[in-house]
Amino acid sequence: AHTVFLFDKEKAASVLPAYAKLILICFTDLEKQENAVAGCHAVGMVHNKEPLEKNDPHFPSSIADYWCQYSPSLTERTPKPQYLIDYFRVGNLAFAQTKDTSKFIEWISKGLLRYVNINSHVPLSASSSSFSSLLAHLPMNIQINFRSSLMEIIFLPISTEAEWNAVVTKIHENIDALFDITYVKNDILKWTIPSSSGYIGNEPVSNNCYHHRDNETDREIDIHLGSIHSVKGHTHLATLVMETFWYGHNVKSIFPWLCNAPPKGGLKDRNMMRLKCHYVALTRAKGLICIALPRDLIDEAIVTKLEKVGWNIVKV
Repeated sequence: AHTVFLFDKEKAASVLPAYAKLILICFTDLEKQENAVAGCHAVGMVHNKEPLEKNDPHFPSSIADYWCQYSPSLTERTPKPQYLIDYFRVGNLAFAQTKDTSKFIEWISKGLLRYVNINSHVPLSASSSSFSSLLAHLPMNIQINFRSSLMEIIFLPISTEAEWNAVVTKIHENIDALFDITYVKNDILKWTIPSSSGYIGNEPVSNNCYHHRDNETDREIDIHLGSIHSVKGHTHLATLVMETFWYGHNVKSIFPWLCNAPPKGGLKDRNMMRLKCHYVALTRAKGLICIALPRDLIDEAIVTKLEKVGWNIVKV
């Protein structure tokens, strides 16, 4: 059932639902349960670009062109938040997934350490623990008050701009004086749109996880999205490789190899990189491999060649 999904650019958002339906056809609930750790994934060589318009010649350029909720920072093995609220959101997400309070506290401490270093002349040394770095600056008799203030702050709600403004007020009241902050020099405390950082309303969601429920059978599947680099060394139950753009459309550039007809002669450096990257992507799955391609990038001759070597062609 290894499948190439061909889609009109206007229907790029339909690729993930089509892939999810195929997974549910191919695997029983018991098989899904037995492979819960491996999971089902959708990956692309390029994942850190803003979505493009459908009529852009580079479309689809990155994963966000298939799923607008995709956030590159959440896929990185070590997220790199830009604003303080994003540190809170990543901390909330880590706590929701692991129930480990120490990780929650450390993420908020990372954000506060950055906030202090940007807005104060107080030098805070870097260490493996941002929380310890903050504590080390404070006298022993103040440390208990700091711990209490921090615990109060990190569990405040942050799902709306008003709630985040209340958190900022608490930070000014309880943190600024301890680290000699008299005014804020940049916009690290600004409010950002929740969906860009892994939150919908009050509920944390899995890192770039698309959830699909089949209306007819009421069966469900989660699909984890990320860069090809992020899944190197992993094993999946199913993998979808999505076309992306890097000096040309990546999968299109390696069609001859997918059709088992590599060209004679030398190999361009970019195609060597594409081949290595997509080799990683296409060897993750032990059950199902899929590829998503815009229909206007592929002609009937290529379709015939793909079918000849065993690919199942599905038009979305």
